[in-house]
Amino acid sequence: MVAPQLNAADRAVAFAVAQVGKPYLWGATGPAAYDCSGLTQASWQAAGVAIPRTTYQQVRIGQAVAYSQAAPGDLIFPFADLSHVVMYLGNGQVVQAPQTGETVNIVAYYGAAGGIRRVTDQAGTGASINSASLVTAGNTASSGQSNALTQLHNLFSTLTNSRDWASFAYIVGGFALLLYGVSRSVGKG
Repeated sequence: MVAPQLNAADRAVAFAVAQVGKPYLWGATGPAAYDCSGLTQASWQAAGVAIPRTTYQQVRIGQAVAYSQAAPGDLIFPFADLSHVVMYLGNGQVVQAPQTGETVNIVAYYGAAGGIRRVTDQAGTGASINSASLVTAGNTASSGQSNALTQLHNLFSTLTNSRDWASFAYIVGGFALLLYGVSRSVGKG
């Protein structure tokens, strides 16, 4: 069975959406709380792509894109002073760690005065990760686990296209449990 390609941007979005409800805390990088750039950094790190820590550094990475070309996973800097960063989800929605007293949430897109950046891998191409890398060489997953990965990938694609973020967040939890099961089975006879 050929493992499906999981786009790193979709993995970053899935991670960010799974953090909805966690508190904002200035300087926090997770996992219990986040500030805005801590959330975007942790989300891309979960997708296997390292990005810098602060908004002022993040605005200089990747490629600049116009709003008409924005895609899920793009970093949007809503204010000209670069004091905030959000992650684009598509359909005019963003996920953000807004400010003290609030929690990570999903809101309507509200501007990009500071620009929009598309995160790329180190070679400068679109970030993409093969899901086969979830099971490293020399370790095998059962055909049931492999089939489950394929089914989850297909479900992620469907939910991402429909923008049903509540269901998407619920499924992300199931995906995490599946990965935990795969990692626990490694090395067992």
